[in-house]
Amino acid sequence: LYLRLLAAFVVTDESFAIFTGLEDNKCTVSYLFGLITVTYSSWNVGTFLGAVGADFLPPILPLSFGVALYAMFIAIIRTLYLTATIMPRSGWQKQSVADL
Repeated sequence: LYLRLLAAFVVTDESFAIFTGLEDNKCTVSYLFGLITVTYSSWNVGTFLGAVGADFLPPILPLSFGVALYAMFIAIIRTLYLTATIMPRSGWQKQSVADL
């Protein structure tokens, strides 16, 4: 129970995506916590650097970050649409995104 609570607290989007895309024989607790250590630490360091670095930016520049977030989301959706496949996992058939 304690491991699940800890994993739920420190999991990031990146670690979840990487871990769920692995083959079943690589999905171990030690691999998960090694992955979470790297991604959670990177997330926190990036947040700290962003908070400190924001003080040095011109006032107009942070206003454009909202647009950048939408552009990044569109790029992700576009990439999924162009590749149009899901990574096969054990027991799943390779299928196109349009079939979902």
